[in-house]
Amino acid sequence: SFSQYPAPRDEPIVIQIVQLEHADAEELAEVLRPFLSKDGSITAYGPANSLIIKDRKSIVRELVKVIKGRLGKKE
Repeated sequence: SFSQYPAPRDEPIVIQIVQLEHADAEELAEVLRPFLSKDGSITAYGPANSLIIKDRKSIVRELVKVIKGRLGKKE
């Protein structure tokens, strides 16, 4: 699980917006919040049913895979 390994401190922080199709943004934000680093944040934007994720690049990348249902698949 990606949450077991801290992201390197020198890894850049990025922000990504993820549009959701089959999940509620508010509920999913609560589920994913424990997987963020101490530097990270996740915000639900209800009108667009989207998540705004800010964290270390590798963590954001893994969270997006989880959200899109591609965890464990090569891209």
